[in-house]
Amino acid sequence: MAVQCSARYVVVAVVTIAAILTVSQAQAPDQATYLAAHNAARSELNVGLVPLVWNDAAYAVAASWAAGCQFDHNANRGNYGENIAWGTSLTATGAMKSWVAEKAKYDYATNTCSAVCGHYTQIVWNTTTSVGCASADCGTSIFHVCDYSPPGNVGNDPPY
Repeated sequence: MAVQCSARYVVVAVVTIAAILTVSQAQAPDQATYLAAHNAARSELNVGLVPLVWNDAAYAVAASWAAGCQFDHNANRGNYGENIAWGTSLTATGAMKSWVAEKAKYDYATNTCSAVCGHYTQIVWNTTTSVGCASADCGTSIFHVCDYSPPGNVGNDPPY
């Protein structure tokens, strides 16, 4: 018994596959901004931290969580560290600046924070090698999420 296949269905299948491949290879919005800001903070220390690379799996987790617009950490993020920020018109650059500004609150000599500084220490954590970040417009706020692999802020260890 021969299987008949219409050329129209073959074209639709090829177009669909091409569209899926194009989307999966597309760059995440603000990917370059997030990566550049992370790596600038890391290189500024001049302690040999390797530049972070983009992590598509971490991006997928961050994007999914950001889209849910729950302004809290994702308890089901798996083995990722996480930074979150939100504000009425907060950009990727603004979120990164707020996290990096926490450097002023961190004292390396005592490995302590005078105020919140865990976002900064996650950014410069020496064993973290990759990051995926996303944002979502949640109506009243823009929600930014970055997930890190491997996670930082582990135990009482200093970040670098």
